[in-house]
Amino acid sequence: MKYVGCALLGVTAVLVACGLVGPEHLVAQADRVWSVLLFAVAITITATLADAAGVFDMAAGLAARAARGRTWLLWLFVIVLALASTVFLSLDTAAVLLTPIVVLVARRARLDPLPFALTTVWLANTGSLLLPVSNLTNLLALHRLGTLGTGAGDLSTGPGSPGVEAGQPAGDPSVLDFAGLTWAPALACALVPVVLLALIYRGRLFGRFRAFDLPPAREHDRPLLVGAAVVVVVLLPALASGIDVWIPACAAAVALLGLFAWRRPAVLSPRLVPWSFLIFAVGLFAASAAATGLGLSDWLVHRVAASDASGPAFGSAVSGGAASEVSGGDGLGRLLGLAFGGALAANAIDNLPAYLALEAAAGTPKQLVALLIGVNAGPLITPWASLAVLLWHRQLTGLGVEISWRRYLTLGLMCAPLTVLVGTCALALT
Repeated sequence: MKYVGCALLGVTAVLVACGLVGPEHLVAQADRVWSVLLFAVAITITATLADAAGVFDMAAGLAARAARGRTWLLWLFVIVLALASTVFLSLDTAAVLLTPIVVLVARRARLDPLPFALTTVWLANTGSLLLPVSNLTNLLALHRLGTLGTGAGDLSTGPGSPGVEAGQPAGDPSVLDFAGLTWAPALACALVPVVLLALIYRGRLFGRFRAFDLPPAREHDRPLLVGAAVVVVVLLPALASGIDVWIPACAAAVALLGLFAWRRPAVLSPRLVPWSFLIFAVGLFAASAAATGLGLSDWLVHRVAASDASGPAFGSAVSGGAASEVSGGDGLGRLLGLAFGGALAANAIDNLPAYLALEAAAGTPKQLVALLIGVNAGPLITPWASLAVLLWHRQLTGLGVEISWRRYLTLGLMCAPLTVLVGTCALALT
């Protein structure tokens, strides 16, 4: 990842040096994304230290014992843990930290770990719609929602709404406003993968395991474990409180760093910072700013907006969403067009640049959420569609769990289109 990020930064630097891209585009992008990146780094450090303290291991052990030998109940606990981690700690955190835990729990119970691992990565993506902190694309979308006049009042309207003068941003929406707009598609997008996994792996998820064969959980430093658990418990509502999310995330990271400096200083090292992810993300954002400076984003939006929204092909579905910026409608066809366009772009170039490239095509809050459905729940087909997928697969390989990319692509082709379809229909009905 870091090599890709370095390459993107190098190309961007060359474009700036040649005068093809003005530095003001990079400055504007940096002003927009610095808090997003700071949150991502802080929440990763927080989750890594919480895991080192034993918080996730304790939760998984409690779930395994509470299942009392019923595989379906153990799987249900994994679903809840995956969704909670994704919603409050972001999808990348869930993919990185939960994957080894659920694989370990499944092996302790002498169960096939693959259905549990797939549950983690699918829900890490499809379950990342509810709150701004659930996905970096959501944090990026907050500003766009504000410019559409959604800082207060009716989230289903854009500029020109009562109390909002045209062209005047109303400020970023609150967390509750955001959740009020996304709760229905978030629920639908989380439900579809669960149903599919239950059908695909019904022979492995509805048996029993010998609960008394489970070995005891690892021993942990009790003061450290309790302190870390308290930090996490306090952090979760703070992330949903409406405070800028980087503030509680940084506070939690500092608190845990202090705890580990007291109890286990050997754990503290520069490797706690996710350098590869950070370089990769900075490279993507820089390349996106360069593309904007070159006019590629505007070209893409206008090309999409000029297309025929009624075309039957999957690729032409993009046109409905982008064209709606011109017509301003929130019809199901246009929402589906933007959602499937976002999913297609995410599987082609990764979900972060896909969102940034198509953001301007969303002219109303519902259209923006439709795009989020596509770029959040749709990246389940290609390996590079979502950073969480790459991190998840690397974890699986290290744990000795094999799934070929061909098999993953086949399963993703079953899940992604159906999830995007159901999630967008749920959005249209609200």
